Amino acid sequence: MLVAHVFTAEEKLSRFKIIGTAAGMVGVAWVIGPDLLWGQAKVNAWAEGAVLLAALSYAVSAVFARRVRALGLEPIDVATGQATAGAIYLVPLAFLLERPWSLPVPSVAVMASVFAIAALCTALAYVVYFRILSGAGATNVLLVTLLAPATSVVLGALFLHERLLGRQFLGFALIAIGLAFIDGRLPRALSGANPNLTPHNSQFPTGQKPR
Repeated sequence: MLVAHVFTAEEKLSRFKIIGTAAGMVGVAWVIGPDLLWGQAKVNAWAEGAVLLAALSYAVSAVFARRVRALGLEPIDVATGQATAGAIYLVPLAFLLERPWSLPVPSVAVMASVFAIAALCTALAYVVYFRILSGAGATNVLLVTLLAPATSVVLGALFLHERLLGRQFLGFALIAIGLAFIDGRLPRALSGANPNLTPHNSQFPTGQKPR
C-alpha cells in the first residue's frame, strides 16, 4: 500500500487505509504468535529479512504489473510470460544446485502434488491475479496477503488437526476489520453513506441536473 501511494497517482493512502493496514498487520501478528515479536521464540534474522524483502518485492511487482493494461496485454498473456520466464531462470539452477538425477524417483502422489501446484496454484492463480489487478488496482489485489496467514491456520486446523487458540480468533477479527477499512465499505456504513456509491460518484451524468 505504501508502494502504491508513492508510485501511483490514483491509489493514495487515506486515513481509513492507514487504520485498516494497521489493524490487518496487528491481526496477522496475533494469528502467527506474539512470541515472535516479544523475543520469546528463537528467530533467524536472515530468514526474517528474506521474508520482508520478499514482501517488498511482491508489493513492487504489483505496482509494476499495472502497466499491462496500458500495453493492451491480456491477463493470460502476462501470466504465460511470467511463468515461462520463471521456468527459464529456475530450471538451470535446479539442475545445478539440486542435481535431480541423484535424487530418488518421486512417488505418484508427489508428482500429482507438483502438477496441482503448477497448474492450479501458479498458472491459474496468475491469470486470476492479473485479471483482478487490471480492474481493481494494486492495493486491492494485494489484500490477499492479509488473508494468507488466516487461511493457513484454518487449513492446518481442518486437515492437520492443529489446535486453534483463542488469540487467533481475535487476529481473524482484526484482519476482517482491517480489510473492511481498506476497502472503504465499513467507514461508509458507519457514516451512514450508501456503501454502493463512492464519494466521487454521482447519480447523474456530468452536466445533467435532477428535475
